[in-house]
Amino acid sequence: HNHLGVLQRAAGRREAALAGYGRAIDLRTSLRRSQPERRSWRFTLASSLYNRGNLLVATGDSRGIEGYEEARKLLEELVRDNP
Repeated sequence: HNHLGVLQRAAGRREAALAGYGRAIDLRTSLRRSQPERRSWRFTLASSLYNRGNLLVATGDSRGIEGYEEARKLLEELVRDNP
């Protein structure tokens, strides 16, 4: 779904891209909760949050900053837990 969001954004389909990113975030959040020890779930969730944040900020929506902050926190956890 994250890749669909990327493709939809490239095609200029903002709402479809947001839906793709939203679905990816939902799925990746669920995976992270079910397997918290898997580092890859944190990384891929951060990626989707960052992508959605980019789209929102690029279209003048300040809610994108929240996505950046969430992604930053996840990536900081990864660095802290894997020095």
